[in-house]
Amino acid sequence: MRIIIICIMRTTITLNKSKRFNLGLNSKTLFKDTQTVALKHKNETYYLRLTKNDKVILTK
Repeated sequence: MRIIIICIMRTTITLNKSKRFNLGLNSKTLFKDTQTVALKHKNETYYLRLTKNDKVILTK
């Protein structure tokens, strides 16, 4: 199994000073060459997997 570790910069758009929206990331871009992506959050590693049925599962 090949795992690609990515670092995503958080991009935030502020509208009307009260509503905040984060820009999304397309799953086709994320899973371009792999079925599993490792995400780091607060010193924990999570794995985002693409299933055979084209579903996305997040596990620790």
